[in-house]
Amino acid sequence: MDGEWALFLLYFPGFAVLVGLVLWDIKRQLPHLKTALVVGFFVGLALACFGVGILHTTVVRSTLLFYLTPIWGTLIGVFWLGESFNWKRWVAIALGTLGLLALISGKSGGAQITGDLLSLMAGVFWAIGSAIIKKSGQIPIAGMTMVQFFFAAVLSFLIGGMLSPLSPLDIGDFRLAAYGMMLVSVLLVVPAVFMLFWASQHLYPGRVGLLMMSEALVALFTASIFLPEETLEALQWFGAFLIIAASFVELKSSEKA
Repeated sequence: MDGEWALFLLYFPGFAVLVGLVLWDIKRQLPHLKTALVVGFFVGLALACFGVGILHTTVVRSTLLFYLTPIWGTLIGVFWLGESFNWKRWVAIALGTLGLLALISGKSGGAQITGDLLSLMAGVFWAIGSAIIKKSGQIPIAGMTMVQFFFAAVLSFLIGGMLSPLSPLDIGDFRLAAYGMMLVSVLLVVPAVFMLFWASQHLYPGRVGLLMMSEALVALFTASIFLPEETLEALQWFGAFLIIAASFVELKSSEKA
């Protein structure tokens, strides 16, 4: 099954389940519908860009480029949310920027450049969505999550279709994969997004992005096991180290956010 269909199965079941939850709590959800639509669009667009980006570059490159999110989140937090800014964050941004330059160095085909760009933009869109959540305060998480899953599913098809024709769907393969993917969507992805949205309501977007950097470490480890063909040049590995180091520098900050 091609990646766009897998992305649909990852996101749409979560949307379908959350529709019932939102309708059950519709009186509390309605006053926040406009904000939920805006947040859901940006976060859904981020997930769609990230998912399609992986199809056109490597898992390691895509994950690391996405996790430059703390740079965009910190800048948005400072200039829009009035977040304090200390020297450690300047160091983190400098390390992340140098890591980006090193990571995108080397020989890359056109498809890989497209995937890298999508992954980079995914981080920007995620930071924007996180900032809106922080700015908006205590809006119901279920509505935001439902809209986000809807946009992630739809935009994955639109973005993927613009880059390459979607392959015909084999109904047998679809049914075989659907049951497992629905369980992953409802039991793993939905709770993870709920926790991220909750954290985004209480922490500044730069800090949320940095705490999420643990995924980059997991991606590096699992890709080396399951996708041994994903190799980076020495300079690119150094860039990966700088990006991860940027997160730890900022997390050592004494600022409470």
